[in-house]
Amino acid sequence: MDWRLKQWSLIFLAFIVGVCLIAFPTLAQQSQVRQAYGHTHVDPKVIELVQNLQQGGYALFFRHERTALDRLRDQRPYDLNNCTGQRMLSPAGIEASKEIGQAFKRLNIPVAEVLSSPLCRTKDTAKFAFDQVSVTKQLMGEDRDIQRSRIEVGNDLKQLVNQRIVAGKNLVLVGHFGSSLALDRVLSEGEALVLKPASQGQVQIMGQITSAQWGDVVRDIARLKKASTSAHSSVEF
Repeated sequence: MDWRLKQWSLIFLAFIVGVCLIAFPTLAQQSQVRQAYGHTHVDPKVIELVQNLQQGGYALFFRHERTALDRLRDQRPYDLNNCTGQRMLSPAGIEASKEIGQAFKRLNIPVAEVLSSPLCRTKDTAKFAFDQVSVTKQLMGEDRDIQRSRIEVGNDLKQLVNQRIVAGKNLVLVGHFGSSLALDRVLSEGEALVLKPASQGQVQIMGQITSAQWGDVVRDIARLKKASTSAHSSVEF
């Protein structure tokens, strides 16, 4: 019995040593990654949000990018075929839209479809960022002039999120301030809500990303990837 007990003790000890050898590089990797997180430009929650987007299965609702100050309101009634009577993107808004598109490419965020409201500033945001756009009035915001209520705006947005997402890819929606208000969120121009379908036709808000954060997220994720690679290669047994 003593001999068998010693034998099992040795087997157990070998098992523990093996587990430690496997766990050691993992702990070292985690330490380096945590150190990199401590030097990121954006909140780690935003980084994790974007990493989830890389897997697909979400909707991103963007408020259109920054607009010029030469016109503060759209001409009424709306003429959807005449951009000159509408608020338009500023030069900074155009460049920011392009940078968002570049960030999506650098981050390998898969996009299946890009939808926008019929107004020119939303269509232009989508075109400059993603080189594609399909128009839907479901992304028009709350507006008394066209008898569109906040409830209707919210229901249309929820319907798009629940019906148009393709597995493994993301849906991009470009709309207006009123659509975010329908979800009780306030968005600055160019800011995005990350949404996910929920039960009974509702949506779950996963987080927000400002226009200015995309460039920092690209740099931070590249830094984290380098830290992780370095952790794998630097640990010796």
